[in-house]
Amino acid sequence: MKFTQRLSLRVRLTLIFLILASVTWLLSSFVAWKQTTDNVDELFTPN
Repeated sequence: MKFTQRLSLRVRLTLIFLILASVTWLLSSFVAWKQTTDNVDELFTPN
């Protein structure tokens, strides 16, 4: 806890934003990948 109190507010806010942006990016990338693979599988599945 002392480590976070030594950091300035700007650094703490930047780290929080970076973590939130990374989590959002990873989640949206996974969803896009899943939708794409489902569409490609559907395209190449024989009737």
